Amino acid sequence: MSTRYLTATLAAGCLLATIVLAQDQSDSTATSEPASSESAQADASEPTAEAKTPEKKESMVRHLVLLKFKANATDKQIATVEKAFAGLSTKIDLVEDLEWGTDNSPEGLAQGFTHCFMLTFKSAKDRDAYLPHPAHKEFVEVLKPHLDEALVIDYSPK
Repeated sequence: MSTRYLTATLAAGCLLATIVLAQDQSDSTATSEPASSESAQADASEPTAEAKTPEKKESMVRHLVLLKFKANATDKQIATVEKAFAGLSTKIDLVEDLEWGTDNSPEGLAQGFTHCFMLTFKSAKDRDAYLPHPAHKEFVEVLKPHLDEALVIDYSPK
């Protein structure tokens, strides 16, 4: 199982699964200008960083958050959390994109995680500034009373 497939499995039901798997396909069909025979022989199995992805994309950071709510969390409380999390993109300029959804995977591998939020930042520096931001801290306080477990993975697309 590839790392990207594992990431998609962890994010079962999220749009991320489709995005990551589609990215795998486009990465495998990407082409670049031929390298000199000397450098091609030195590392024929590894494409160069330039061939893998544009520089802008390499510095981008995705912040993936999976949430499992407490069994006693009501639909109204969960809706409040959803609204608060989705609203972060309008309160924090560093968030380039925010998308979210609920699990709809037929695989049954979500392990109780029902919600997936994916935030995109231009850089690790922007993500690092987002974490202590007052609006993010305020959201965490809304979330805490209803949260059973969270899984957070940050990555830079390859």
